[in-house]
Amino acid sequence: MKFLSRSDEPRRSKTPIEYESTVALPSKTVEGVEFTIVRLSFARRMELARGVLELSRRMEFQRAGEGIDDSIEANILSCEIDRLYLRWGLVSINGLMVDGMDATAELLAEKGPENLADEIVAAIKAQCGRTKKLIAAFHFQFANQAAWRCGDCRRNGLEAVRKCGWLPKDAGPPRAIWARRHVATDTCPVSYITAESIALVQEFHAWKLLGCADLYALPARTVDGFCVLERELRAETDNGEH
Repeated sequence: MKFLSRSDEPRRSKTPIEYESTVALPSKTVEGVEFTIVRLSFARRMELARGVLELSRRMEFQRAGEGIDDSIEANILSCEIDRLYLRWGLVSINGLMVDGMDATAELLAEKGPENLADEIVAAIKAQCGRTKKLIAAFHFQFANQAAWRCGDCRRNGLEAVRKCGWLPKDAGPPRAIWARRHVATDTCPVSYITAESIALVQEFHAWKLLGCADLYALPARTVDGFCVLERELRAETDNGEH
């Protein structure tokens, strides 16, 4: 019997995998504009967390006050955090000039269309990982959980209607399956929201309950998630929901 040696095996292609550290996206708010933002890496996440951390702590302090000045200062700090995201994550903008000059992050923040700046900041935050699913997990905790039990759903034949994420994707047009406030999913939220996002929401509530322990002691990924959840919680409080 003849055994094949490793040298007899077909050689696999050694073509390296190419990874782009940035991503270009067409604007949905300003026709003809395309912007390029960074993809998140470990080092970039650490850099962002360091920048956001101090502003977030100051914003927490101001929002704890009851005066009008405290509220105004907290809103200013919130805008500064968004500006930090813009400066940190925006690489370039194509198809837009502001006062005769090529648009940059600074120029967009100072004089550019606000809806475009908001769109880019939202895209950057989405690239920071888990943001959309994390926000969905935060809002889904206030939903009627009994109405979305998998066992009841399948017994009633609703898994296809609710576009269960664990079924093969259909070719139909996307539509909202579940929504709350500004959040919506085009699949069943139970299958859409990850276990990691649910765990992070639970960690966030425990962190708040224990008096907001030092953020410096937490991993950068956790701090990033807590910043997202803190904004959602503040929006709930501001609207008198909880």
